[in-house]
Amino acid sequence: MTHKYEDCIDLGMKDITNTQLAEMVSGGEIPNDATALLMNNNNISDLSPLIKLVNLTNLNLGCNPISDLSPLAKLVNLTCLNVAVAQVSDLSPLSELVNLRGLNLAYNRISDITPLSKLIKLNWLYIPKNNIDNEQIDQIRKVLPNCKIEHI
Repeated sequence: MTHKYEDCIDLGMKDITNTQLAEMVSGGEIPNDATALLMNNNNISDLSPLIKLVNLTNLNLGCNPISDLSPLAKLVNLTCLNVAVAQVSDLSPLSELVNLRGLNLAYNRISDITPLSKLIKLNWLYIPKNNIDNEQIDQIRKVLPNCKIEHI
């Protein structure tokens, strides 16, 4: 899956904290109309400042100590999301992100992927190194037959 990042705001590997993220959004350094945001390898656990960024289509939050995805629930324009190498266990906040096409959740604490069953546009799901059994993988494959699922 390839993505264009011409308009991407690249804040990866900057050791950004929760406070700095909030200041960047409120101060306009990350504009409310941003469409792509690269924030991998930082020190972010609180995603609440991102609630305002409703135009985001691509969001990379990999390698951050994130456990709560609920602030992402209203980002319905997201088409690609990376929250790999985090501390996520609850996927229910993602259940309404119906425009998602690519989702990377590798190396988390996930044991239930049923909240993803409504994501009918999803065509790539990467979920290795979680606590997901083969029965769940089979079930999600039935409801999302066009989705390539990589889980091993």
